[in-house]
Amino acid sequence: MVILDGKSPTPAKRIRFADLLPIFYENRQAEVALSTFKNERWRKGMLLSHFGNRMVDEIQPGDILAFRTKRKKDGLSNRAANIELTLVRQIFKFAAIKGYTTANPTVGVKNLRETVTDHPLTPAEKMEQFIVEAGKTRTGFQLVVWVKLRALTGLRPSESLYLEWQDIDLARNRILVRSKIGSPLKDGKFRVVEIHPALKSLLLEWRKHWEATMAPLGT
Repeated sequence: MVILDGKSPTPAKRIRFADLLPIFYENRQAEVALSTFKNERWRKGMLLSHFGNRMVDEIQPGDILAFRTKRKKDGLSNRAANIELTLVRQIFKFAAIKGYTTANPTVGVKNLRETVTDHPLTPAEKMEQFIVEAGKTRTGFQLVVWVKLRALTGLRPSESLYLEWQDIDLARNRILVRSKIGSPLKDGKFRVVEIHPALKSLLLEWRKHWEATMAPLGT
């Protein structure tokens, strides 16, 4: 047996890309957040259309470059193409660990240059003006609570949508951000967010309104 750089020149076992993908996704589900897994699994058809039934150990760096080029021609932005390229890297890294290939063909294939766009924060006076106008809508009070909650806590949209009263500790001035069915945390970690004084008074007012609305419903 010839050994090069401490590795066998031939894979321990061979597999087609189409057969590798289900194994990869089964393993991937336990490694990343559910939202990430769903986004990656959604790309299954696209990956199969490009790499198809080819043997994994026969895929070369040129094939990865061709994949990157094709996705750009399909209309993807550089960032979107890089996200897909990262997924392909993970697939071939997994293939190498499983012994299906001795060389990762994605090594050396660089990401496309991304344009960093500045997103300046909205000035405080503009935000206050927006909140005043929001309060004039049909569901104004509820909308104002949500906007101020987002502005003063930095909670993600899904986190604020799934927030419950049991998550709001008014006695200790903190909000408990925890993973829930339908709203898993991005990094999978529980965290605590401090309640701003201006937000606390608004939440107390909103809870009175909430309890008065829910009382006739028996909940």
